[in-house]
Amino acid sequence: MQSMRTVISFLSKFVFAFTVAFFFYGIVRFPDSPIQPCGEALYCGKQGQSRTPEDFRAYKQWKTVNMIAFPLMFLLILANKRIEKKGGELDNTGRE
Repeated sequence: MQSMRTVISFLSKFVFAFTVAFFFYGIVRFPDSPIQPCGEALYCGKQGQSRTPEDFRAYKQWKTVNMIAFPLMFLLILANKRIEKKGGELDNTGRE
């Protein structure tokens, strides 16, 4: 059981750091988000700046990863807090 606590603790910290870093990376890389189609084979940011199809694909990937990473981060943090809250409580058999 101790190894599971260690794994969830490490995973929650890793996913938290990754999610925050990746989120700020996207804010710096796509300051004019959302990037969307604005004509035939044209893409624009919210202020009308033209963007390449590669920028559009990268933006969509960034958005998708964030849509997965944020809920995962919150679930892992919740699981970690729940495990920490239980702490060293013993069950009826004397095991943790």
